Amino acid sequence: MIISNVKQRTNSNKVLIDIIISYLKKFDMKSSNVNREGLKSMLQIINFNPMIENVAQNELDHALLNSLSLTSRKIYFDLVQEEARDLFRNLEIEKFTNQYKNNFLQVPLLFWREFINGKRSEEDLIEDIPRILESRQDQYSIEPYFDRTWKPYIVILFAVTREAKRVKLDMFDMLYMFAHSDSIETLDGVPLLISTEEKLWAYEACRNLAATSTILMRRYRLWLERDSRRKLTQTVLFMTQNQSLVRLYHDLIVERRRSSGRRMLESVGTSLQTSVKDPNRWSDHFEETVQLLFQYGKNLIMTDCDHLESASFQSVYNTLQKLSSPTGTLEKSQFALEAFQILKRMSEGHNQNPTPNTVIKSGSFKGRIEALLEFQTNTKLLFAQVNRSPEKKVEDEKKKNYYLNKIKSFESSEMLDLIEKLFNPEIKLTRDQTYEMMDQIKLLASTSDDPIIIKDKFETWMFTHSNWRHIFLLNLIAEKALKDQEFPDLWLINHLIQDLDDLRQIQITLTDVNQLAEISIKAILENIDHDSLPTLKKFQHLKHLD
Repeated sequence: MIISNVKQRTNSNKVLIDIIISYLKKFDMKSSNVNREGLKSMLQIINFNPMIENVAQNELDHALLNSLSLTSRKIYFDLVQEEARDLFRNLEIEKFTNQYKNNFLQVPLLFWREFINGKRSEEDLIEDIPRILESRQDQYSIEPYFDRTWKPYIVILFAVTREAKRVKLDMFDMLYMFAHSDSIETLDGVPLLISTEEKLWAYEACRNLAATSTILMRRYRLWLERDSRRKLTQTVLFMTQNQSLVRLYHDLIVERRRSSGRRMLESVGTSLQTSVKDPNRWSDHFEETVQLLFQYGKNLIMTDCDHLESASFQSVYNTLQKLSSPTGTLEKSQFALEAFQILKRMSEGHNQNPTPNTVIKSGSFKGRIEALLEFQTNTKLLFAQVNRSPEKKVEDEKKKNYYLNKIKSFESSEMLDLIEKLFNPEIKLTRDQTYEMMDQIKLLASTSDDPIIIKDKFETWMFTHSNWRHIFLLNLIAEKALKDQEFPDLWLINHLIQDLDDLRQIQITLTDVNQLAEISIKAILENIDHDSLPTLKKFQHLKHLD
């Protein structure tokens, strides 16, 4: 509507852009409908008029950063998300490449041609993607301004993932890396706008793919869980541009004005209940608000021994529990669920009432420490390639085999057969089939109630939590994967480390499960060039373990 009205007044593209921008400034904070129409008009010009695309985009970027309110910026990102959703829902890849043929980078186009023509295998092509991601990451840090050439990469990777038959899960993981770059948290100005758009496009690509496959949906949920946990547990300061949230944070946590804060909490909870069910609203504002509730709940736990009796804590607790209902939008409800579960575990740990069966049942603290130290020694030996004297090598091999047999003695023949199948050259599993089998092993481990019992000359140990069993099994798989030191399966090892890191972070308070998983990760990283692992850069928090 705005474009048609303005075109009656001018034939100049530059004047057309200026008039629309003036509309946006005039009605900013007055009419969200007018702003939405104005922003939509600017996006139409950018997408369908290549002659003035850069001029229009530069003017819009400048207005969003310097003239328009945060509300207008949210509307803009909503529109970007809608545009991406529509594209991936109805993507015709040849039509897309023709539309962008004048501006299409040769690298993604060649990537698609080689894939569709069968010139390179899926396993070969996937090796290029970490380098593409790393190149994009470098742009964040070395270029004062970078353009929007990322869109073809995301669309091509989406198309390849959709058609892949053998490495679909790894392709999906790489696409998710585009959506959740850690560098976005350090950006400002135009780079922040561009990287946020990039995030939204990749986000919608992942969402679309997950909706078409049970396996990809399971993987998508796992990534959402990991990212939610990372954002909630590794963010020390509450950072947002939303001034109403800043004021609420100041009142609740800095000044501790809890009487007035409770009324504000009720208002926030009502707003979140509406937002969690709306898939068409950008989720960052929702996540920021949930983070505020989480930080407040965490603050109450740390400062109030009787926090369970606090009306404020119960308000936060109940709100997060309601938001985590599966009836909400997946991404939002998953974030709220993780916040709720972490807060619940923190509360239980603070009250010295941990969930049953999460630690070793032992006769003494000293014995428990000795068991962990023994595990550390044996795990290092399990993965190490021994380059010592023949006598020492024979001795270490005996210890290693003894430890392997001890672990194997815990398991059923069914479980051990599954692990053997992972490495059987006659079966020739695809990488996707390998990951599915690892998920099956994880499921069998998590549903087993049988305790692991070890008897030695000092004490009898009973490892009752299923996570112990899962860690032992992952170590068995890692030992086999690391046998070929010259050509180890880096993608499989990368997958293993991610699973171990999930177990390492399963408890907020330190437990034997955390320590056991961390020992395992360290032992693996000591025996491999971890910079070569495809997605380990996503897990920057593992750097201290090498």
